[in-house]
Amino acid sequence: MKSLIYALILSFAFAGVSFISPNTAQASGCYVDPVWARSWTGVINTGARVRDGACMEGSTVLTTLAVGTSVNIIAETDGWYKVKLPNGTKGWVGAWLISVTGKDSTTNVRSSESSRPEGQKVVTDLVKTPEPVIYDAPISNVLTERVKGYILLQVESVGEAWYVHPEDGKRYYMKDGAAAYNMMRYFGLGVSNKDMSKIQAGDWTLRNRLRGKIVLQVELHGEAYYIHPKDATVHYLKDGKEAYRIMRELSLGITNKDLSVLPTKNFDSYIAEREAKIVAAIAPVPVGDGSINLTGSVQDGKVYVNWVVNGVDVPMGFKIVKSEDPNPVYPGDTYHYYSETNKRSDTWSGLSGTYHFRVCQYLGGACGVYSNDIELSL
Repeated sequence: MKSLIYALILSFAFAGVSFISPNTAQASGCYVDPVWARSWTGVINTGARVRDGACMEGSTVLTTLAVGTSVNIIAETDGWYKVKLPNGTKGWVGAWLISVTGKDSTTNVRSSESSRPEGQKVVTDLVKTPEPVIYDAPISNVLTERVKGYILLQVESVGEAWYVHPEDGKRYYMKDGAAAYNMMRYFGLGVSNKDMSKIQAGDWTLRNRLRGKIVLQVELHGEAYYIHPKDATVHYLKDGKEAYRIMRELSLGITNKDLSVLPTKNFDSYIAEREAKIVAAIAPVPVGDGSINLTGSVQDGKVYVNWVVNGVDVPMGFKIVKSEDPNPVYPGDTYHYYSETNKRSDTWSGLSGTYHFRVCQYLGGACGVYSNDIELSL
């Protein structure tokens, strides 16, 4: 069973991909968190650009710094450090590009070193104010709710990256690009081409529902996109290297103290639990004890199929399989996948000829109960 799980991950990882349009792949929200005064020292740990604003989008590169360059850190916000160079130049560098080597006792004091363009609206979000705050719930629960779906960067250590899964509120360690890519795709939620088009076109109802989640374009080649939890912008995860770069650029810096109160979970443990759910889903539904009844029609050159589920548990959704041969089984000639357990319809377009369709109970790399076969001609 475990081989099926990892096979599914690898099949996604090596799937073909296509680029999202520039209008959709925007930078994440900037100029949101307060600017905190710092009096720290640091060393550039990889070649870095110094920008005039704490944001990738709309900022100008002032200069570049080589690996090993020592800098004075005078402010911090949104996962960026403001540095002052020996020649007096001040600018912003991504916090993940600097290793902090020394700190004074000044923490969480608002700075006069503003990072915001004139007229920029300021909205505070994740960073707590210095004044004492009384919570009705444990602080771990409060913080977890506020960072679900975020990539957290452990800025007081060596920049370890963590993903807070919006479903269970646990943080998962992304040790490198390959781990991040597999994790993101395994946590992914399948969406149809129709819904993906709406998301890319700016459907805010869909985007708001998917904040902080990874979505997979399952009707194509499983292309993965990250919906940023703060501003619901859409970011294409091309491959492991690009996914890791984007995740770190969109990350939110967090202190070791705050990170320690967030519950953590090993990714392999998550997979094992998912596998157990699959086994449990298979066991109560022997063939013949449940059924899926499929019907279909052809209208305006498109195939429309609908199904009714009777006594079948579908914790991982459905596969709709198409083939030129009768009684197709997954993967057939091709298929559509829906993770939504309440999904009961599907549409196929661009077909010409006679095809057979069946829908099945998806169990992670394999199918359980299949529907009846239907034949439709276009």
